Amino acid sequence: MMTYGWAILIIVIVAVILYSMGIFNPASSASFTITGFSGFSIQANCVAGNTLVTSISNLFGYPLELTNAKITLRNGSSFIEPLNYSMTVGGSHTFFFQHTCPDSTGSYFADKVVINGVEYNSLNSPLISSGTITGKVGSITPYQVLESISVEDFPTLGSLSKNGYYLWQPNQANSSISIINIVSNTVVKTLTNLPTRSVVFSKNGQLAFIAGNSNVASPAGTYMIVLNTSNYKVVKNITGLCDPQILTLSPGKGRLFIPGYNYPNPKCTRFLVLNTSSLNIIQNVSQDGLAIWSASENPSTNQIYLVANNNNTVEVMSGSSYSIVKNLTDIKFPEQVVYSPNGQDAYIAGKFSIEVDASTLSIIKNLTAGFSGSHISSVSITNNGKYIFGIYCGSNNITVFDTTTNTRIANITLPTPDSTCTSYANLNPTDSFLYVAETTTNKVFLVSV
Repeated sequence: MMTYGWAILIIVIVAVILYSMGIFNPASSASFTITGFSGFSIQANCVAGNTLVTSISNLFGYPLELTNAKITLRNGSSFIEPLNYSMTVGGSHTFFFQHTCPDSTGSYFADKVVINGVEYNSLNSPLISSGTITGKVGSITPYQVLESISVEDFPTLGSLSKNGYYLWQPNQANSSISIINIVSNTVVKTLTNLPTRSVVFSKNGQLAFIAGNSNVASPAGTYMIVLNTSNYKVVKNITGLCDPQILTLSPGKGRLFIPGYNYPNPKCTRFLVLNTSSLNIIQNVSQDGLAIWSASENPSTNQIYLVANNNNTVEVMSGSSYSIVKNLTDIKFPEQVVYSPNGQDAYIAGKFSIEVDASTLSIIKNLTAGFSGSHISSVSITNNGKYIFGIYCGSNNITVFDTTTNTRIANITLPTPDSTCTSYANLNPTDSFLYVAETTTNKVFLVSV
């Protein structure tokens, strides 16, 4: 009898665990079981991109500083995500914990979450609150606008930090950079008095290269700042540039490409290459009056594509000799180029999104969604090269192209005026979110992909 009793007890315990995970509950696809989290009220759900959206409410009775959350998955792996959020008494906020939900409908998960921070009581006590979120993934809708983050005036081309948790968002009109925590989706720091048009990071993430033409920053003019990302101090100031627009880093070679725009001044249109170790200019190429908006390197052919939008031209340059290999002409208002992972295809954003065979340098197809009066100002491509996201200036739409079939498969509409200008977008490292800068309402939109 004693043996049977132990067996029955074990069965009951297992049944309780399985029930708490929702296995015996057909309706559990829309609800999770949340236990623990002393001092907090928690609500959660899964969205596209393996992300757990978690609403946290403060029940402590005093303000809190939430510093980070340690998350341990069902398989035992764990990681820490920064929160950087000050929470008022009775306040609540939504956090986006990445890599924490399965990506298939009906899958079960159990995440242990430990929230760390400071309790602003009489002792300023350390905050440690732990709990478990378990459940089954319900149906997930892709391509949703989940959040918007207010930034400064006229946001342009930002870049994600190397750890993937912070978006540096330049705001061109007032020469500032909003540093956004992408877990809390809040601005945690604002850098001012900078020449802000675009920003890229060195391969190790220790340096930020920030360029543009500023009438607000001091000194005014066109130049590039090299910034230490740990203390935000200026390492070097590079002057005498020709209104650089889109900065890019070569894949694996430690070269920074600085295009010379300054349209319509033909005397100041050149293409510069910076060594990111020595911080010296190693190449200065005159471009015969072409207004170079962007420059980027194909990771396979190592050819550099120079985009001259006002000249309706893309020059393809040798990455070793810096000589022109071919001119692709009659491309309507090109702005940016991205490449397939194998480098076989180049996709040029402009009036249309144009696919180019990188081996023959011939145009294969025009991809267009047909939005009247707009052009594709930016393109982002997934790591596997399957999907391209076309960002429109002159429309509040984002078009999703399938590169396998060269067709439009989805359209995402931002909650903004129809004639808005969505300037640029960044995919996060796992291709789960698209961060879209929009210049009409001065917001960055978080879109699940």
